[in-house]
Amino acid sequence: MLGSGHGFVDADIGKRGSHSRVIALIRRPAAITALVMAGSLGVVACGGQTVGSELASVSCSLPSASASGSPVTTAAAKEQSVAVPVWSSAIGRPSTVVGGTAYGTGGAAGDCITAIDVVTGQVDWTVAPPPGHPELFGMVADASTVLAVTGANPGNGPGLDAPTVNEIAAYNSATGRLRWDVSIPDDGQQVPGLLAGSFVVVAEADGSLLGLSETSGHQIWRDRPPKACAAGTQDGLQPNAAVLGLGPVVAGVPTVIATSCAEEGGVVAIDAATGTRRWTWNVPKGWELDQQMSNTDSTGASGAVTVAAVISLIPPANAPATVAPAPGPLLPTKIANVYGYAETDDVVMVDALTGRSFWDLTNVVGRLLPVGGAGSMCVLTDAGVDCRRATDGAALWSMNWTADNASSSHPAMQCMDQVGSGQSCAVAASGLLYVALPTASTPAYLPLPGPSSPPGTFAVTSLRMDTGKVVTKLPLPAFVDVQTSIATSLSAPPAVLIAANGLVLVTPDYEETDIVEAFATPK
Repeated sequence: MLGSGHGFVDADIGKRGSHSRVIALIRRPAAITALVMAGSLGVVACGGQTVGSELASVSCSLPSASASGSPVTTAAAKEQSVAVPVWSSAIGRPSTVVGGTAYGTGGAAGDCITAIDVVTGQVDWTVAPPPGHPELFGMVADASTVLAVTGANPGNGPGLDAPTVNEIAAYNSATGRLRWDVSIPDDGQQVPGLLAGSFVVVAEADGSLLGLSETSGHQIWRDRPPKACAAGTQDGLQPNAAVLGLGPVVAGVPTVIATSCAEEGGVVAIDAATGTRRWTWNVPKGWELDQQMSNTDSTGASGAVTVAAVISLIPPANAPATVAPAPGPLLPTKIANVYGYAETDDVVMVDALTGRSFWDLTNVVGRLLPVGGAGSMCVLTDAGVDCRRATDGAALWSMNWTADNASSSHPAMQCMDQVGSGQSCAVAASGLLYVALPTASTPAYLPLPGPSSPPGTFAVTSLRMDTGKVVTKLPLPAFVDVQTSIATSLSAPPAVLIAANGLVLVTPDYEETDIVEAFATPK
C-alpha cells in the first residue's frame, strides 16, 4: 500500500476510469533553516536552502516585540483610559496556541511559518515554506508538529483567482525544522489537514479522506467517496470533503470529524488510525451543509465535544421535490434580526461521540461562529450571541451586540464576515468568551483626520460562557496606521486572536497591518 521514500500511490492508480487521486511524498532532507538574530536590529531572519533544491523563494524578517512599539494613541483615546499593551510587535497573524507558544503566519507578505512566545512576544523561530510553494494559507499545531498548508494563487481569470492549496508541510514545533511535505491535488480549502495524535487526516476536494503518519507523511489509509460525489467535484472551488475538527478519543485513538461528499453524505466521524467510520450524520434531504461555518468544539463538560453543523435550505430552483424537515428539537434563536438580513441558517448540535442530534437552533441570521465552553455552546453572529446548554439546548443567556453607528452594511461585529477565511474573530478559553466590542463612539467608516472626527475605540470584553456575566473590559487604543491611514472602525474592526497565559492577543487593524498587541487580563 505504501511506496518508497520517493513517493507513494494507490494500488489502482493508472487504471482507466478510476477516480483515485495521487499524493506525492517529497522526502527532502530536513531543511536546516537559518535562525539568525541580528542583535543590533532586533530582527529574526528566516529562509534557507534545502539540500539538493533551489534557494527558497521566500525570506522572512520579523521585528522584536517592544513595549514601546504601541500604536498611535489620540487624545480622545487617552481620555477613555485605554489599556496599555504588555507588548506590541508586527509579527503577523497568530492563529493557534499550544502551551505558551503561538503559531501563525508572519513576514512582509504573511508567507512564513512563525512561532512566538505568548508572554513576551519574542520570536522563537520563523521559517519559509518549501521552495515552489510560496503562498501560505493557514496552519494547525500540537505539542510536536506544526502543519502548514501552502500553494499558489493562479490568478488566471474568472473563477480561478482564489488561492489553491497543493501542499502540506510538517515542521517540528520546537525548532521549526522541516520534517516532510506532501503534494496534494489542488484544493480551495483554507486548511484541508488536521493533526490527530500521531496521525494527520487530509480531506481532498473529490470527497476522499486520507490518513498520514505524523512523523513521516506516509499514507496509512484512504476513505473513498461515492462515485457520484467524486465525478461531480470542482477542484479548488467547492471541495466535497473537509475536516471540521477533533472529536473524542475512543480506546486511545483520536476521532476526526469531517464531511465526506456533503451532497450525498454528510458529517462523518473517522477513526484516525484506520479510517473506519464510527458514525455518519446525514444532512436532511433538501438542505445543504456550510463546511466553512461548521466546526467542533469542546464544551468543557467532562471533555465532551459537540459538532456544530450549519445547514440551510437549498434554493427552490435546485431543491428536490421532497424536502425533509430540519432535525429537532427546534429552538428558535434569541438573536434579533436587527439588520433585516434575508439569509437564514440552522445550527444543528451533534454529539461527537455518537452522531446523535442534540438540538437545532433555527433561523440564525447573518454570518456566524459556534464556540463552546463551560458546558455550553454559543452561536455568535454579527448581530448577537445565543448561548445554550450543550446537551439539551436549554437557554442560558443571549445578548445583541450594540453599536450606535451599526447598520446592515456595517454590523456591530463585522469581523464575522472573515471567519470563513480563517481569521479569528472571537475566542473561548477557560470558560470565558473574548470579543472586541465597539463602544458608543465607534464610527462605521474610517474617521477623517482632525478633532472633528475622532476615531472611536473598541473594548476587549470577556464574558462567562455559562451566565453571560461580563468579567473584564479592556479599552483598546484608537489605532491609526500613519502609513495607510487605516483606523479601527466598524468597517475595519480589531480581532481577538488568542487568549492564553493571562494575556489576550489582539490585532488592532483587521486587514492592513501585521501588528499584534498583548493585553494582560485582570486576575
